[in-house]
Amino acid sequence: MVFSCKTCDITFSDKAALITHQHRCVARIKVKYPNGTFEVVRNDDGKFICWCEHSKCPKAFETSKGLVDHVKRFGKNCRINVCFVNYDN
Repeated sequence: MVFSCKTCDITFSDKAALITHQHRCVARIKVKYPNGTFEVVRNDDGKFICWCEHSKCPKAFETSKGLVDHVKRFGKNCRINVCFVNYDN
């Protein structure tokens, strides 16, 4: 069976390889922060930037999973205080 990336059309022989690739391939993701769901877009360097209120931010992430894990790890300290597209409103 062949698995294709919907973003760039690269194909993979197993699903796990596709999932790993997709963490680096997607250009924009929706991230659920404590105060809403926001769209985060890769910057010109290909990284997702978290602009939350945590002391380590703004912080850059190579993968979507890295950003999502960061938000989960720091919970309520990961509130967004910048104007992003909010999908909850």
